Amino acid sequence: MRVLVVSDVHLGNGGVYDIYAGGAALPALIRREAGPDLHLVLNGDAVDFLLSDDPLGIERGRAVRAAEAIARHPESRAVFEAIGELLALGGEATVRIGNHDVELAIPEVQATLRAATGQPPEIAARLRFEGGDAPGVLTVGGVRVLYTHGEHNDAWNRVAYDSLTDDTRWSKFRHPPGSELVKNILNPLKRDYGMRFADLLKPDFHGAVMAGLAVDPSAVRVASPKEVAGLAARLMRQRLGPATFGPGDEDSVDVIGPLEDIADAADLTDEERELLAALLSPGPATFSAGDAEDSATQKLLKAALRTYARAHRSLAKGLAEAYFSLEPDRREWEEAQRLAQKYEAEVVLIGHTHAARFREDEGVVYANTGTWIGLMRLPDSEASNEEWMEFLRTLKTNPGLNPALGPAVPVLTRFTGVEVHEAEGGGAWVELIEWRGKERIVLGRTRVTARS
Repeated sequence: MRVLVVSDVHLGNGGVYDIYAGGAALPALIRREAGPDLHLVLNGDAVDFLLSDDPLGIERGRAVRAAEAIARHPESRAVFEAIGELLALGGEATVRIGNHDVELAIPEVQATLRAATGQPPEIAARLRFEGGDAPGVLTVGGVRVLYTHGEHNDAWNRVAYDSLTDDTRWSKFRHPPGSELVKNILNPLKRDYGMRFADLLKPDFHGAVMAGLAVDPSAVRVASPKEVAGLAARLMRQRLGPATFGPGDEDSVDVIGPLEDIADAADLTDEERELLAALLSPGPATFSAGDAEDSATQKLLKAALRTYARAHRSLAKGLAEAYFSLEPDRREWEEAQRLAQKYEAEVVLIGHTHAARFREDEGVVYANTGTWIGLMRLPDSEASNEEWMEFLRTLKTNPGLNPALGPAVPVLTRFTGVEVHEAEGGGAWVELIEWRGKERIVLGRTRVTARS
């Protein structure tokens, strides 16, 4: 038996909000690995029902229409057709519900996506959907492999699965606050301000609101209602860490949101605070090529952008490097150990954070399967204020990230997943892989012995 686990694919309907970047790469990977012994697991957020203008809430007809739109989009349909080919060969496929696709709990939505496989009903029926109320466990070579999306310990994205069990309870279901963030903050930043980078920049706190305001100060109106601004501040501050918080930790997380709090955290002087306030004030902010051509206002705004870059750098610190490192942080590792002990698993696979990870220690193998969307990273913590300023200036002049319009901050892709297959003589090999369209790169590999 072989298992291939990918997560956070975020298949969409082809609209302005789409973030899936895998193109033909994911179907190619599925076809390469397909066989009667393969079990494919899409470990949460396989599709994305939040990336639309539909209101939040579980409503059968609206959810089915959204699923049909996703199934019609060529890139999304190609993935389901590749899954269908796997099923036709005798393989298995499981789609686990995540916090971006809770509508998958609706039987008619499941039927729509099974039909998208292009297979006869008796074959398409083997495409399974499962909730996230408990981890899934598969056994490969005697090794117990646990998989879960990862939102279960993220207070801001935790899904109330008990409200998804049947249609009599859907009216009581409320999307988690993180979904409100996507609908009320990230989508408008992309739709109304052309900020394609809004949910591609990691960590999210600095990607959405702070960089958004620096690029277009008028975007502050998106978060003008106090309740929305407070929500954004709390959510984005919480999402600086991995989605593996233990019970009660969320109450001890500091909140950074209002301008004065950001200034305090960055230790700005009174003059710098005034400059930062000027940058974030309503109205256009332009920057010419040379100081000699600058008006007094433009000079003020340029100085404000420099100050903002300093604040941005101070708050980001080493988060950019940590996010793209394969080494999990303490909280991630402790959560993996907890799950391994509770469910007697040797391997723990999680998604949700979009940050690929791999570690083997103390009898546990932990991997985060990463994502199939593009990622735009912050400058490294050692970058100068001038480098930060140039980064923000580039975003400001080209928020749509369109190279045809001039210099653009590049979007990175690192399409990752985890493969587990039986080892000769017993046990299993666990590999964190990166798929580059035609080339399979092993980022981490270890052999696991089954428990006696």
